[in-house]
Amino acid sequence: MTLKIRNIERLTLDQQQKVQQRIASVIIDTFVYPADIDYINARYMGLNHQHRPFFWPVLQAIEKYLKANFLFYGIPVKGKSFRHNICKMASNLKSHDAVLENLSLAPMGEHVELERLNLWGSRDPMEFINSIEKYGNSSNWYNFFGSKYEASYLPKLDQIVDALRSKCIGNKTLCGTGKNEAFDYAAYEQNFCFAPDSYKQGSFYSKFSLGETVPSIEAALKGLYGHANIYRQWLLDNIQITQEELDEISTR
Repeated sequence: MTLKIRNIERLTLDQQQKVQQRIASVIIDTFVYPADIDYINARYMGLNHQHRPFFWPVLQAIEKYLKANFLFYGIPVKGKSFRHNICKMASNLKSHDAVLENLSLAPMGEHVELERLNLWGSRDPMEFINSIEKYGNSSNWYNFFGSKYEASYLPKLDQIVDALRSKCIGNKTLCGTGKNEAFDYAAYEQNFCFAPDSYKQGSFYSKFSLGETVPSIEAALKGLYGHANIYRQWLLDNIQITQEELDEISTR
């Protein structure tokens, strides 16, 4: 990874090193540590079977970790192309680093039980990231598209975060841990990527669940309440939703 800093060549080598270290600290404080908090919040949601709100902090966490990686490679993250499109960002990262391309989301430890029960699903990180963007984007803040939560999402998230985060900060402890037992539980329970050896894992069972919701908007647009065109027109007249989003919901 190579930081790109304009006009740094005017400084002495010692000064250049100090500036690089301080800019690295800015990236970590601005992107990595806030991503850690989003990540732990997402784990809390997953462990407590709050399926739909799980996706929002996951998208925020992955977005910040990706942006940190780009910045450490000297690539600016300003502009429309780097908004919240984590699929596009993850694909673009392949031009600079194969960290996701080489990652296979295989079950670890007790999580092999999920695969034995046919609950693990794909090992492709991009399929997971695509699901996170689909259900965690701003259009779904109001439950336009519902959600589909798979039992393997929590351990898959752990592996993706570990891969992206380690490129920026190595194996440093997750931000905020070590101070509060409940917070540490959210961070470490069933987390074989980050939990320290001293952490005592609880039972594997009851931690992983499935969940799928169908929003009432979809039912209305598909005619389950009758008068689908009236509901469509009301939605267009009264809430911030596009014709394209309505078409996508009605044809799911």
